[in-house]
Amino acid sequence: MPADSNGTARSPQFSPDGRWLAYFSWESGLAQVYVVPSSGSGGKWQISTDGGVEPIWSKTGHELFYLVAGGGTMISVPYTVDKDSFQPGKPEVLFTDKFEMRAPLTSYDVTPDGQHFVMFQFAGGRSAPSSAPTVVLNWLDEVRRQVAAGQSDAAK
Repeated sequence: MPADSNGTARSPQFSPDGRWLAYFSWESGLAQVYVVPSSGSGGKWQISTDGGVEPIWSKTGHELFYLVAGGGTMISVPYTVDKDSFQPGKPEVLFTDKFEMRAPLTSYDVTPDGQHFVMFQFAGGRSAPSSAPTVVLNWLDEVRRQVAAGQSDAAK
């Protein structure tokens, strides 16, 4: 995978068919999204036009998403492929909102049907998160444990 002037290509993502690799880097002086063949040989295509980060492929095929560098705007780029070539379409703004970029991790994902996004969003109009997100695994077991503890406390 090509690297930028700082030696860094970020957020590499394989296409659903495994033939292409999308990433972003600062090789042009501005964070931009690129696609290259995953084989390591062939061309390279710049996908973003006004800066882009965190590319994600649609699981349903032929659409690549990314955030405009600086955050807040989600872009969709349709694409077609032939034997050895990748042809990106015109980038289109899907929506603009206040959501949080969680670098160096990808801060969003798209649902398998390609119709919805899951992302971190600022709460209550804050301009920055107050803490890291909390993930609770087996939450139903935790609820049952807390209910049982509450019932035993009430019986005392």
